[in-house]
Amino acid sequence: NAEYISLRIGLRDAQEVLDKYRQAKTGTPVQEIQTKLKTIMDEHMWIIKTKKGLEEAKEKVQQLKEEFNNVALTDKSVIYNTELVQVYETTGMLDLAQAMIVAALAREESRGTHYRHDFKEQDNKNWLKHSIIKYHQDGPELLSENVKIGRLKPV
Repeated sequence: NAEYISLRIGLRDAQEVLDKYRQAKTGTPVQEIQTKLKTIMDEHMWIIKTKKGLEEAKEKVQQLKEEFNNVALTDKSVIYNTELVQVYETTGMLDLAQAMIVAALAREESRGTHYRHDFKEQDNKNWLKHSIIKYHQDGPELLSENVKIGRLKPV
């Protein structure tokens, strides 16, 4: 299980984890993790998606979260350390990427900018609902809530 910073942990815990990255002697630059994540999302999470691509993205993001444990900073300072900010931001980006992929994999339909090449039709019967992500220590859980229909009916 990846030990990375998240908005889900307390401030004292976050400081300890940040110090771990700051004090590491060798490791992966945080910018490298960000670049890899951008590539994964560009390749698999743009408008046209497939189950195969989403499953590949899910696996790669999980691997990135594990690789993130080996991040080391070149800037060891505490004040005005933009690398430290990048570490904190990247943990949020990894969590968000994982949540987006889980939701996209589950939604077996096409709707708006979510186009599944393997499910080309909109499916109001099963998917006229909001996707809600609840995050746990072991990853995201997908929940849903029905859309409340007002005066305007879905097409």
